Amino acid sequence: MGQLRDAATLPRPRAAQASRRSPRLIARVATAFGLPPTTLTSATRARPVVQARAAVRAVAVPLLGRSAPRVAAAPGITQMPVLRGIARGRVLLAARGLDPERLAREVTCRNTWFFPRG
Repeated sequence: MGQLRDAATLPRPRAAQASRRSPRLIARVATAFGLPPTTLTSATRARPVVQARAAVRAVAVPLLGRSAPRVAAAPGITQMPVLRGIARGRVLLAARGLDPERLAREVTCRNTWFFPRG
């Protein structure tokens, strides 16, 4: 079973590819959390926004190849909260019925019509 899971994981993209995919990921997660995408990049610390950011980090760092220090630099925090937030983000995504690997595929696939919303 472990070999099958390892074979099914996404390859880690280069940093340039990951940065192009971040806006799509932010928009997709913001929609799932019922927030405008601009709030995820704002300085607000409201609970729903913080939860949505954790969900973005749960996909961006382990699946899209973004480094924790680089993700942490954008909001001006250290990498430790980013790393701690990955597990919390996975739980939050699961609570909304979203699969992190599917989200990663959605934002990396150019043909977004292939993936139905939901």
